[in-house]
Amino acid sequence: MAPSPDQVLSTSDFQVLWERQRLGMMPSPLRVAPEGFTQAERHAVVERALSTLQRHELVDRRGQVDRHVADLLRLLARPAQAIDARLDIGREYKVWVAADASHAALGWQDGETVTLRSIAATGLAERAVSLLPQTEAGYGRSVSVRAHTLGKAVEYAGNDLRQLEIELRRGGAAQSDAHHWVAMTTDIRQRGQFRVLVSERGKLTPRPHVLNWWTTGSGLYLAQNRTASDGQVWRTVAPADHGRLTGQLDRLLRGR
Repeated sequence: MAPSPDQVLSTSDFQVLWERQRLGMMPSPLRVAPEGFTQAERHAVVERALSTLQRHELVDRRGQVDRHVADLLRLLARPAQAIDARLDIGREYKVWVAADASHAALGWQDGETVTLRSIAATGLAERAVSLLPQTEAGYGRSVSVRAHTLGKAVEYAGNDLRQLEIELRRGGAAQSDAHHWVAMTTDIRQRGQFRVLVSERGKLTPRPHVLNWWTTGSGLYLAQNRTASDGQVWRTVAPADHGRLTGQLDRLLRGR
């Protein structure tokens, strides 16, 4: 499946196409509810969708789905590994990057349309991160705080940033760490997250930790939890460019 031009579908047409292929439940980022409440309404929706799909040569007169599109849909439905990405960059996008040993596909929706694209099976992390706006790394340095400490600090401080810094220090964070933490998580303008899933015994299973990112007026940052050898969970925030974000996501794909 070589890289090809995008297939842009209405959410209704995509849902009918998926249903016609009997692929089961859609991946969460691409999930679309079927239109039509009554049987008659549903029939009209399906006929309208098939007419549009035939006009764009995605379905033939016998109702058979174009082979390339069918391959894309099957890969999106049953990948060996996948990236579930959520982007809030002025408009919300839900993205699904799916791959097996030799093929990969990209699908995303914005609430109105679903776009499908076949992509190279290598460099999945780089492909996913490339969807973000080009932004330099923000001000600051890597800071790690116990997740329990952070949770209590946020609970007590609410939206008071000065109080958050005080609560972080009260929970054991160094003064410099607390200061940098607040500076790096203030004035958030865009945000999103990546979650990696892998197929285990025929079922897609999410990796335990999510990779978060956001931008401020200063630049791009990432955050990720990790579990220490003593079982404590730590949350790390750090400035990041696309290269660092790609590296972290690639490590998740490789199970590290």
